[in-house]
Amino acid sequence: MFSLFAVSKALNEACRTNHHRITPASKPTAATDTRCGAPPISAPPRPCRRDGGSVAVEVVVLAPALIVLLLFVVAVGRAGGVLQQVHHAAAAAARAASTVDDSHMANVARTTAAADLAGNGVNCASLVVGARIATVSTLQPRTDAVTVTVSCAIDVQGLALLGVASRRVTGRSTEVVDRFRADR
Repeated sequence: MFSLFAVSKALNEACRTNHHRITPASKPTAATDTRCGAPPISAPPRPCRRDGGSVAVEVVVLAPALIVLLLFVVAVGRAGGVLQQVHHAAAAAARAASTVDDSHMANVARTTAAADLAGNGVNCASLVVGARIATVSTLQPRTDAVTVTVSCAIDVQGLALLGVASRRVTGRSTEVVDRFRADR
């Protein structure tokens, strides 16, 4: 029985043994052309010999773009993580500063924020911690509150390929001064 698959298989075998030599006397038609680039119509696709290095070229072209994309994801993730940790450090520093005397609030806030950031693995290029006391007159009896601001310059070490400049993130938290726990 004559099948299209058998014809295709025979033509492919002839192509391999003749190494794609086509003589002018046997000019191929569209249905029987077995050169790379124009396989028989019903034949399964097969790789051509002249496509040998195309994958290597694609990898060489795409690898730098993929590396830059990966570094961008690392930079965005690092910035988001540091921002979250700076807000957490500001909250911890405000809680700690609200339990001590007014003269020690700034030192306690600075120490607590630095310890919280170091404990969570955040490496700031520069760390600035400020604490101020404000009186909240809307509450009765008159109440004092401490506001702690923590500012951290994100460490961009390892991201020089992106050309990213160091960015400063700031977290702020306010706590009511605990009159019963503060040494007054």
